[in-house]
Amino acid sequence: MLSYIGPVKSLTIRLPERLIASIEAEARGRKVSKSDVVRARLKEAAPAAPSTSIWATAGPILERGWAATVPAGPPVFGSRAKQKLAALVHAKKLRH
Repeated sequence: MLSYIGPVKSLTIRLPERLIASIEAEARGRKVSKSDVVRARLKEAAPAAPSTSIWATAGPILERGWAATVPAGPPVFGSRAKQKLAALVHAKKLRH
């Protein structure tokens, strides 16, 4: 079902596991790629006005996905050396 009008670019996004499972199930059921499913869903959600930016439509969808996957709080480092280095970098930034 690959049909593009004009040049296209690829985009990598992170989505919640439930949404990915839903996309994969639909793709298997329709025997199309996951990209085709995502494009179809974005097109369905887009308003009819052709002058509307795709980001006006995709933005809220992406923001919900980002909010669901980005943990709050400072980064956690695996080693004490990395924690100490991060503290030193932060302290240096505060001085300048």
